[in-house]
Amino acid sequence: MRKTIILLYGGNSPEHSVSCVSAAAVYQSLTNIGYPVMCIGITRNSRLYLQKPSLIWDDSVEAYRALIERNEELAVTIVPGKGLSCGSRLIADGVLFPLTHGAYGEDGRLQGMLDFLPIPYIGSSFSSSFIGFSKYTAKLYWEKAGLPVVDYICVDSFMYDGFSAAEPSTAMLVHEISESLGLPVYIKPESSGSSIGITRAGTLAELYPALEKAADISRRVLIEKAINCREIECSVFDTRTDLFVSQPGEIAAPGQFYNYEYKYSSKKHAACITIPAELPQDVTERIRKLAAAGYRALSCCGMARADMFFDRDSGAVYLNEINTIPGFTETSMYMQLVKSGGFDWNSLMEELIRTAEKELNARWNSEDD
Repeated sequence: MRKTIILLYGGNSPEHSVSCVSAAAVYQSLTNIGYPVMCIGITRNSRLYLQKPSLIWDDSVEAYRALIERNEELAVTIVPGKGLSCGSRLIADGVLFPLTHGAYGEDGRLQGMLDFLPIPYIGSSFSSSFIGFSKYTAKLYWEKAGLPVVDYICVDSFMYDGFSAAEPSTAMLVHEISESLGLPVYIKPESSGSSIGITRAGTLAELYPALEKAADISRRVLIEKAINCREIECSVFDTRTDLFVSQPGEIAAPGQFYNYEYKYSSKKHAACITIPAELPQDVTERIRKLAAAGYRALSCCGMARADMFFDRDSGAVYLNEINTIPGFTETSMYMQLVKSGGFDWNSLMEELIRTAEKELNARWNSEDD
């Protein structure tokens, strides 16, 4: 008897819509191979509701997305020590599968609540989720482990009054960026995903609006040196005996980088994806080893997608970021890379469930005081 998979999706995040598209794709894939699936939608104000699966076609991304209907009779609450409750009854046992991209779902806050439940959940723990979602913190861990990252500066927007161009402190920061990193640079929200809020700034004048744009999404802002690079990704997940690391895949966006539009808009704007990436064998192995090392340095669990840069000029490989809840839309890289490695949804789910149950046994103590 297959275990029920309980999908958690939506959430209070700029990536709410992406999460709903991922949920629809996963729901269709799991039901097609015979898994019983239960859906719990999380609204933008963090309310949980049990759903009767309802998918609609979204022309903006040319894919299905899962709806979230608010029905107070189907409101779900988290009951510490027991499970998930809907009305007066506990929801059937199963394995939770968070597909909640972004803040309040991928950053450890949801996982921290799930740790109070005697239910296995797929993916990394509270601490690894938080570290992976915080680009600055992840870089600190990787640097401590001796793993390469692109030169960067991280600043707190509260110290610069939101990066107002009228503030002398912002002008000093802009000068520091130019002097220490040079131009162009990439300016990113420090805690965000799906390339939301990222700007490539090539002049001093472009730095000001780019900093403000990133600060609208995340209090801390990351400024990274731009390099002449290829964007490379590997899918990673735990298996019974080792760590699966896929062959590298390459993303070539029509613009200057793989932004939100190319990830999730109409397919006519989609980036070109090459699997496996056309790389020398020695570079391929360096990339796969770096993906595994980046995953292990953050103590990730279950699954993740490691994003890296291959410098065309120097041949160096750098860790960019790690996604502990990768996208599962039709155009997402994670499953494409997994399938290229010989795994399908059946075999992947077996490994994810096994790891989730192992993690539950390691952290959960059911004995009463």
